[in-house]
Amino acid sequence: MNIKLLFIITCILLSFTSSAQNRELAGLNFGVGVSLTHDTGNNGRIQEAFIDETGKVRIKKDQNDIARIMLESHYFFTTEKADPKAYSFFGMTPSHKWGHGPFIALQPGTDEIIEAIGLGWMVGFKKSDTESWNIGLGFVIDPSVKILGDDIEENQILPAGETQIRLKETSQGGFFLLASFTF
Repeated sequence: MNIKLLFIITCILLSFTSSAQNRELAGLNFGVGVSLTHDTGNNGRIQEAFIDETGKVRIKKDQNDIARIMLESHYFFTTEKADPKAYSFFGMTPSHKWGHGPFIALQPGTDEIIEAIGLGWMVGFKKSDTESWNIGLGFVIDPSVKILGDDIEENQILPAGETQIRLKETSQGGFFLLASFTF
């Protein structure tokens, strides 16, 4: 069922971003983007861990920097003032529009409906009615991150009575950079 819901949400959002018509809905715009998240949580995100021959916990694979595809919605405050230096830097002319404002982004998932959700501030450059490039910086929450269980530490022997590595699921946050496109 989660895959069906994910497919429906993705189709709805993509219909807003791939149409040649105006992509606004009550002032909101939609896009699909690529992001990079840097985890700022106190614990490493564990993908694989094992116990070595001396009985110490070793991390085989962790993932504290994550690249992902995200769906985003933003609201821009636009300006009509022309700054020739800014326009020439981005290869634009004063007839092109730009704006900035808040955005929300989410990463749909297969195991969970939402794998991550983030909020931040975005700047967008619109070359035409159908083409824009946006870049945003924000804070993201991952609600289902696997970390080492209580009292289990990397490069240490398991606590007395333990024979396996316990992982627990928690939420962690981080900063993320998002580049989204509409065409």
